[in-house]
Amino acid sequence: MQRNRVGQRRRKQGTAFSGVRPERLKPRGKSTVKTQSLQGANRRLKRQMDEPKEQQGMSSGQPVLFYKPVSVSRKPAKPAERAKSAKPTKPAERARSHQPVPSAPLRNKRYRLSVIVPAMNEAQSIGEVLREVQRLGPNEVIVVVNGSGDATSQIARSFGAKVIEFAHPLGNDVGRAVGALHTDADIYLFIDGDFAVKADVLLKLIREVQTGTDVALNSLHWLARYERPDIPSMDRYFLNMLAGRNDLGLENLLTIPHALSRQAVNAIGSSTLANPLLATVIAIDKGLKIACPTALDVLAKNKFRPNHRRQRGEKMSSAFQRMHGDTVEAVRYWMDMHPPRESALLSAWTLEGLEHEDESPPGKSSLSADSVVLWMPKWVEQHQTVIQDLQQEDVQIVLVTPKQVWNASGLASSPIIQNVELVQLNSLGYQQLAFAAGALKATGHSVVFHDLSVPIHAAQLLEFTEMLHEGKADVVVTNQIPHPVALKQMSPAALGNWFVNVTEGQDHLRASGMLLPPFALRSSVLHVLTPKALLNLVLAQAKAAMSAFSIQSGPSLNTLAGYDESQRKRNFALPQILNQFSETLDYWTAHMGRRGGFTDEGRDRSVLPAIPPRYYTD
Repeated sequence: MQRNRVGQRRRKQGTAFSGVRPERLKPRGKSTVKTQSLQGANRRLKRQMDEPKEQQGMSSGQPVLFYKPVSVSRKPAKPAERAKSAKPTKPAERARSHQPVPSAPLRNKRYRLSVIVPAMNEAQSIGEVLREVQRLGPNEVIVVVNGSGDATSQIARSFGAKVIEFAHPLGNDVGRAVGALHTDADIYLFIDGDFAVKADVLLKLIREVQTGTDVALNSLHWLARYERPDIPSMDRYFLNMLAGRNDLGLENLLTIPHALSRQAVNAIGSSTLANPLLATVIAIDKGLKIACPTALDVLAKNKFRPNHRRQRGEKMSSAFQRMHGDTVEAVRYWMDMHPPRESALLSAWTLEGLEHEDESPPGKSSLSADSVVLWMPKWVEQHQTVIQDLQQEDVQIVLVTPKQVWNASGLASSPIIQNVELVQLNSLGYQQLAFAAGALKATGHSVVFHDLSVPIHAAQLLEFTEMLHEGKADVVVTNQIPHPVALKQMSPAALGNWFVNVTEGQDHLRASGMLLPPFALRSSVLHVLTPKALLNLVLAQAKAAMSAFSIQSGPSLNTLAGYDESQRKRNFALPQILNQFSETLDYWTAHMGRRGGFTDEGRDRSVLPAIPPRYYTD
């Protein structure tokens, strides 16, 4: 009876093959379990193992655990044995306990490896960070501790790291530059102190440099697929496009972890690493080999900091302002090294004989209510409807078209051209040349510009003038915001518009701008800009913003979708578009400084040696 009660109690608690550890079946006392009971348990285990899997519940997805039969002692476990089954300590506790470092992944020890870790108040994480770093067997680990009020320095020293300490915060990315200046290596590995990266991931970056790559980046390529990207992502994408490296997408040295070769650090300059965007564009300009061997989602691990949140009265958070300023500074460097070319449209302007046209504004007596300048690169029957509808309104119509198209259209004898101001161009011309030529003939209080290649109704064009009459703006551009696309799918025109708008403090316009017609101006704005300024619509908008004219988005229209392939290539060819953006940013930084007027967010560059004049940050 006693044996039966023991067996019932065991079955109630669970047997070895039910998944319960044998140690939990130990009864109190000094005697051992009877041999017969163990034999019975073994027989039951054997029968279960011999049963088909379906009968054991495996077909339903329920796990079946098997343990080998063992002898179970009633002797209580020793304290040392209990310690083995204790729960693991927290990362910060393990960092202080100095447990043995796990086995290191293999790397080529012929290359001297230095690891640079900026840190500020990272006592909770720095231990785990350095434990992973130690697995790489580095020759030197430099922790740049700045503005810390905790035990970050002490913990870093306990791991054998060389600690460079500053009582005050250095600002973002300056710690990387300081660390690079205080070491000499074949491979420089840069990580942050706020979260640990597995040594196996870091090893991929190191091995990439060992094989001849100069800059090994951690990729964030998936951000280019988001339909509502943020400003820092757009900045990176635009910068790489401007530098002719569309293949890099939005990858750059702002993202950690990354590794640099000795050649890369020498070419870029250690001090320049304080601006990762500038360092990236210099690496591209110097022809360094760049690769992306890892794709760790570091954004999910980054700490959220107060400067990431936009404060009241700010258009962007201070962190976003700093990163955009870094990008403008990088763009300024690129333009110093690759100055914008003189636009071919200036030559066309002269060849068309427009250089000597009278650009003075017409007298008030000759002003009509509104003017509409229409560019007609080819004749389509639908154009006739737009012109006829506009003729029903009190507007001046200025039609600009190539002579070749005009002669082939048969419009010379058509009644629809009555009361239409005609401007004929000798060449097939470009959209912006046509707008500039048409502006010379416009006499209205407000002027709307449109390319008839993009289908539109006359009533939609007049909505732009209504906003001007109501005093809502001085310049009205087409609203492209309802048509968001991922960075990977965004056209160079839309991407450049967005970057320039942010730089000019017009980030509410997003991808909208005068480059994507229709748009409308007050005659007073056109008088300040002059018609010739419309040869570069991006620059004309920047000059309007610099003159404190109000710029707002109006009716919505997906302009780029209205062009056919040949028209997109003519009006928005990549070299032509990039040159216009470069001219605009050259103008803006000449007036607002190399960072475009954006904050450096308190970076202390006094701790760094002077950088070459071309890299100077004001």
